[in-house]
Amino acid sequence: METKIQDILTISHKQEKKAIAAIKDNAKFFYKYVAKYSKTKSNIDPLIDEQGQGVHGPKEIAEKLRLQYESVFSQPDPEKII
Repeated sequence: METKIQDILTISHKQEKKAIAAIKDNAKFFYKYVAKYSKTKSNIDPLIDEQGQGVHGPKEIAEKLRLQYESVFSQPDPEKII
């Protein structure tokens, strides 16, 4: 078991060194390597309406987000439009 872990760490270390060495010559390889290990999945937390009920379904969520967006942004002043 210990040797498998050591083998995996050795391979990972070699790949990391290879990616670092490739920064100047092949930046795409480096960034692909970095992206492979830095992916995170992010979800929007459940939305809650004014009554404290959860908002479910894509249409209802889209409507709730639209209303929030409208509430924090104002209409541009027609006199100042370029």
